[in-house]
Amino acid sequence: VSAAGRVSEAPARPGEPLAATVGRTLRRALSPEPGAVGFLRGAASHPSALVRAWALVGLGLRPSPDGVAATVRGIGERAKPVREAAVWSLRQHLLDDRGWEAALTAGEVGDDRARESVFRALQMRADAVMSRSEVPWARLTALLDRGMNDDRHPGVRAWAAKAAWPWWVWDPPARAGVNAAWERMLQRPES
Repeated sequence: VSAAGRVSEAPARPGEPLAATVGRTLRRALSPEPGAVGFLRGAASHPSALVRAWALVGLGLRPSPDGVAATVRGIGERAKPVREAAVWSLRQHLLDDRGWEAALTAGEVGDDRARESVFRALQMRADAVMSRSEVPWARLTALLDRGMNDDRHPGVRAWAAKAAWPWWVWDPPARAGVNAAWERMLQRPES
């Protein structure tokens, strides 16, 4: 901490114990300071999973266009605590109407973990119509359909089906696409 009481901007200092780096990242993540986003973006690439997880929590607490790329990188993480934090952070960004393009792209072309995480983040109960969200409806429902019916990974298929329901309930523009996806899924022979 500097003389002014501000936490240092560097995600890691040479020779600094990991506990100190985790503590600084935690304090920045929970700080209301708007300037923390730059620090948290850097900390989201730290070698320690604990630092990365707290950085992603902080990015989710203050959704901004600057935090989307680091959040989307985190959804494909091998370390589960980091992935969990990234899913929550991505959901916060999407609820704030930020990151749709990056999230849907990760759902289309990401690895198994990233695709599953996108569908977990999409499981939200929110009205995107009255809030005039910029959700690309056709692309979203096509992704839900592909996830429910065509994805090779069982976790992706399960989370896509679970994510489709709230979109059908809360967002009328998604209903026709979700209905078609469910119909296709129910007609598919079990394997």
